[in-house]
Amino acid sequence: MPFMPAEPIIQPAYQSMQFDGSAAHAAELVYASDSGLLNRLLVRAAIEGFQEAESSPLWRVTLTRPDQTQMVANPTAWIVVASTGAIRVLENAEYIAEFQTQGA
Repeated sequence: MPFMPAEPIIQPAYQSMQFDGSAAHAAELVYASDSGLLNRLLVRAAIEGFQEAESSPLWRVTLTRPDQTQMVANPTAWIVVASTGAIRVLENAEYIAEFQTQGA
């Protein structure tokens, strides 16, 4: 049987945030990660700060799904949460290819 178009019964809604690597966004992700852990959408969330040379500190977030898939959100990555519970981390080009950005 050849592949045929498939449409979901219910179109999911999405919420997204472009992570800028700042302490403020990292703090927001602590609360979002807590919700993901409580709802068993994540089994691990690690937020790590680092500093290179004379630049301002940057933060990186690593999220782990129950299937042990790790998603790393470096600065400029998009974190997308679907109403179905799916959590994804997308690079800017991936996000633009799938979602409309503000002002578009």
